Amino acid sequence: MQQSLSVAEDSAVKQRRPYKRISLEHKLAVVRATFEPGMSVSRVARRFDVNANLVFRWRKIYAEEAARPPAPTNFVAVEIVKPVATAVRLLQSPLDKSTLLAYSEL
Repeated sequence: MQQSLSVAEDSAVKQRRPYKRISLEHKLAVVRATFEPGMSVSRVARRFDVNANLVFRWRKIYAEEAARPPAPTNFVAVEIVKPVATAVRLLQSPLDKSTLLAYSEL
């Protein structure tokens, strides 16, 4: 019994290889290679030694990013000329008390 248990434990323990870290530049090169005439995703995946499922995922992300409208890069300069309290005072000055009372009753 002991011997069969130790064999099962030994066969169940496998060392996992660390995941490959693939740079963004490399991913872009792979995706762009799939758009070349006559190239298929599986052929490009074999050439770059990556799984074809990854290439399909990268292509999907690439297409989504390309379809997204670009972020606005222009800003409009805004200058606040007068403080808010002064602006409110200026707006209220032409109104007399009778006009203000009429609006407050509504």
